[in-house]
Amino acid sequence: MVVVKLATTQKSHFTNKGEVAFLLLKFAIQDFLDDRKFKNLSPTTISNYKDILGQFQLFCAENEVINVQDITSNVIKKYLLHYQKVGNNSTTTNSKLQRVKAFLNYMIEIEVLEKNPAEKIKRAKEDIRIDVFSDYHITQVLNYYRRIKHRDKPFYAYRDCAIIVTLISSGVRLSEMCGLKWYDIDFQNNTMSIFGKNRKLETIPIYYFFVCKDIIISFRIQIHSILSIMFYF
Repeated sequence: MVVVKLATTQKSHFTNKGEVAFLLLKFAIQDFLDDRKFKNLSPTTISNYKDILGQFQLFCAENEVINVQDITSNVIKKYLLHYQKVGNNSTTTNSKLQRVKAFLNYMIEIEVLEKNPAEKIKRAKEDIRIDVFSDYHITQVLNYYRRIKHRDKPFYAYRDCAIIVTLISSGVRLSEMCGLKWYDIDFQNNTMSIFGKNRKLETIPIYYFFVCKDIIISFRIQIHSILSIMFYF
């Protein structure tokens, strides 16, 4: 009998073929998700794993692949190709491949598999094109908010203008900006502290701070005239 070291999985989660214990895919996925929670991944990341692996498990079930050990590179390729045909682009395909690989690497870690059947599957080529605002467009947007400061919605004008200059001058992600607190901004050293993609505290420079400093301070005055709060936005 082959002993599978999976402390959180009960015997009912296995099927037997001869003298080898096979782990049912749906229970293996749940064990993997529990492990991600234990490792304190963000709820967004765990939800993404759950959606993709749930879809993968459904595809496998429809193709009579029930056990983890029955997954082959051909099964994974068919899964990716199937959803490419229904509209997945290269970026989405690569994201799904990455999640499936991570799951199967965990199966190696807990000694359910000896090798990863997705290891040699190459990522799809991505045509990445990033459309950016020109200096003219940015100037037009900021001029618009400068004009409406003196009208009936000055708070929203200061806020939106501060959002734009913060994103442009720092390059932070939207989620990172939403988590900013006032004490994260160092006005003396022209930097801000954020929790980055890997949930690590990072200090990043604020470029053109001499331009956006007045806008940020003006917004702070506006927001504190209404409500004293610690969050930047």
